[in-house]
Amino acid sequence: QSLASIAQAKGVSIQSVTSAISAALTKADPSLSADRAQQIAQRMVNGPGSAGSAAGDVDHDGDSH
Repeated sequence: QSLASIAQAKGVSIQSVTSAISAALTKADPSLSADRAQQIAQRMVNGPGSAGSAAGDVDHDGDSH
């Protein structure tokens, strides 16, 4: 089950979950850009089968995150 489906079942907006994860990521790693943190959070929330993310997807932007 994805975080998105769990959030919806609990009546929490997907945007709220994504924003919370993104904020936690940037707090944990201040060198991480807000845009990159948002991308990572969206993948976490939507799960590995979400659009734009495939199994084995590799980070190609050179920041090693």
